[in-house]
Amino acid sequence: MTKRILIVDDEQKLANAFKAVLSKKGYEVYTAYDGEQALEQVKNNRPDLIFLDVQIPKLNGFEVCRRIKSDPLTANVRVIFLTAMAQDQDIKQGMGLGALDYLTKPFYPAAALALLEQHCPLEGGVSKP
Repeated sequence: MTKRILIVDDEQKLANAFKAVLSKKGYEVYTAYDGEQALEQVKNNRPDLIFLDVQIPKLNGFEVCRRIKSDPLTANVRVIFLTAMAQDQDIKQGMGLGALDYLTKPFYPAAALALLEQHCPLEGGVSKP
């Protein structure tokens, strides 16, 4: 079964470039560019994992995560924050909301892929080269 990944970032070029990398690896990838779109994508596509920026329009990433985790239908969706907000209190807040991890921008795609493969491996546990 294909794993569904949602990338939520208002930097569309970054989101689309990351989407291309993950799609090439074999993941089914969706994007959202603000908090409301993110919640709609979660509702419609039930991702297995979300890379979620904090500083996004309409609803920030912390609020999006809170809503996802408070809904019994989506509480098990895995969230990894991917954001420029790197203060201790930001990381603590994100992890306190139930995120699996917290990557700061700029990020290394290899680090994001390693977390993805750890928390949401494709069938057989190995992604395409």
